Parts: sequence; structure tokens; C-alpha cells
Amino acid sequence: MNWVIFWAGIVIGWIGELFIDFFYWRHRHSDAVSELEVRADLAGMEARAGQLEAQVIGLKEGQTHYEYEMQLSRDTLARVHEQLAAREVEIRQLQTALADAHIRLAEKTSPQLIMPEPESHGLEKIEGIGPKISKLLNARSIYTFADLAKANVEELQQCLAEAGPQYRLANPVTWPEQARLAAEGNWEALDALQADLKGSRAQPV
Repeated sequence: MNWVIFWAGIVIGWIGELFIDFFYWRHRHSDAVSELEVRADLAGMEARAGQLEAQVIGLKEGQTHYEYEMQLSRDTLARVHEQLAAREVEIRQLQTALADAHIRLAEKTSPQLIMPEPESHGLEKIEGIGPKISKLLNARSIYTFADLAKANVEELQQCLAEAGPQYRLANPVTWPEQARLAAEGNWEALDALQADLKGSRAQPV
């Protein structure tokens, strides 16, 4: 009986030890597995962090490179704008010089101004105008009947006065009217008017 109890105690103790070992070592094994997993996760995260840091460094280097390239582009663009402004100034100067050259060329190649030839009848057709007075009028740019028709009587009187006392008897009062009729080709009316004139003045009735 004592041996049964003895062996029963041994078996019970052995079974208890098995249970203790099982649960204890299982917990230790579980802890070891968890620690390994944590370490593995930590190592993975550290590796990922290293990769991200490398990417950040690469991005910063790329940003620095792009900023440098962008600054170069800005400098190049600024130089291009300066060169363009200088070219525009040169173009305006060339356009001005070209316009001046055209003007000078036109002045050289254009025919010289030719004074108009006296009309076939001449200003001497007007009563009171002789060759000398005709030349005086030509000197005042009065060459044709139309020119004389537009002339002012006071200006004509001043022209005669400035020419000297030898022209004091000439009276230009009717010259513009006579010249108007001559310019219109109304010779009959001109002849009728001149018939009543003596020294370019109407004869007393």
C-alpha cells in the first residue's frame, strides 16, 4: 500500500512537473517568438526608415539641382531679354537711319523745282502791268493769272512801294479782278473792263 502511494505520488509529481514545464516553457517560447517578431519588425522599420531617409536625401539633392537649373534658366532668360531690348533699340535706330536715307535719296533723285512758265498771254496782259512790274510779281511767286487773282491789293501796293518811287504811279486795285477774268478765259469781259480803264483805273464818265 505504501508502494502504491509512493508510485502514485511520483506519477502525480511527474505529471505536475510536465504541466509546469509545458506552460512555463510555452510562455517562454511565446515570449521568445514575440521578441523575435518585434525585433524583426523593428529591423524592417529601421530598414524602411533608412530607405526613406535615402529618398529624402535624394529628393533634397534633386531639389538643389533643379533650383540651380532654374536659377540658370532665369539668368539665361534675363540675358535674352537684355539682348532682345538691345536689338529692338538697334532696329529703331536702323529704321530711323533708313528713313533718313530714303529722304536724302528722294531729295537727290527728285526733279528740281521748276518755276512755272509765264502763261501764253503773260501778266502783261493785265492793264497797268509792264515787264518790270511782271518781274516784281514773279519775285513774289506770282506767275499766273490765278496767282494774281488771289493776291491781296494791299500786298501788291506794298510790293510796288518797296520796289522804289518809279512804281508809285502804278495802281494794283483792279489787277486781281482783271486776273480773275483772264484766268477764267473770259477775254471779252476782260477787254470790256480794260476799255474803261486808264492806268488800271476806271475812266471818269
